[in-house]
Amino acid sequence: MKSISYALFSKFLLLFLIIWLEMSCSTVPTAENSLLTEASEIYAQASADSNATSLDALVEAKSALEKAKKSQDNETKEHFAYLAKRYAQIAITIAKRQALELERKNLLQQPVPSLRENNSLKANSQQLHQQIANWQHHPNEQLVLVLEKTWSKTESADLLPKARLSLNTVATFLNQYPELQVLVKNYDNNSGYDQYNLGLSARRAHAVKFALINRGIRSNRIRVTQESQLLTTHNQTTPKDKQNNRVELIIFK
Repeated sequence: MKSISYALFSKFLLLFLIIWLEMSCSTVPTAENSLLTEASEIYAQASADSNATSLDALVEAKSALEKAKKSQDNETKEHFAYLAKRYAQIAITIAKRQALELERKNLLQQPVPSLRENNSLKANSQQLHQQIANWQHHPNEQLVLVLEKTWSKTESADLLPKARLSLNTVATFLNQYPELQVLVKNYDNNSGYDQYNLGLSARRAHAVKFALINRGIRSNRIRVTQESQLLTTHNQTTPKDKQNNRVELIIFK
């Protein structure tokens, strides 16, 4: 009787172990699936970069990723997933390099600041640092930083060196406080056609956003107002009024 009970117990124990192993294998992701997930995430990151969308490496990554998803053989799936991951990484690297090269060329095309302009740059930098220092004593308050004389030309969305230096300061500050968010508002005069001005102002606001992203700030921390803000003084054509064009960075938790 004891031998029969022991035999039944052994069978039930073996059956339980088999079922448990099958369940474990079904819930633990395989190395191939893990690599495919990683490749998909890196490809999505590369695709989100506007500088990478036209790169051959991203096209190759997309092709390899599709082959990996369709493959039924684990070894083949892992092979194409690896290729997709590497091509996507290459696309990200090339896109970053191109963005830096474009920024370098833009900087080289800018005129060398005069002594007076250098003094203005230093004064502006000191003002930003002072505003940030004041905020650090009251960190729960909203901080508004104003960038003036931001654009290289009247109808351009290219940042002046002064604005780039200011954004360096702002990015350093934001990197120190990752919980902070920033709202970008660009203000333009309302001379000319409203529709054109709205489009230009939106491009300028996004130019500031892209500059912050290139300086290490995550895009989900930066918001841009959906509508351009147009200055509404009675006469927008005088030099004094044109200098009122500005960018506001509203920083909050």
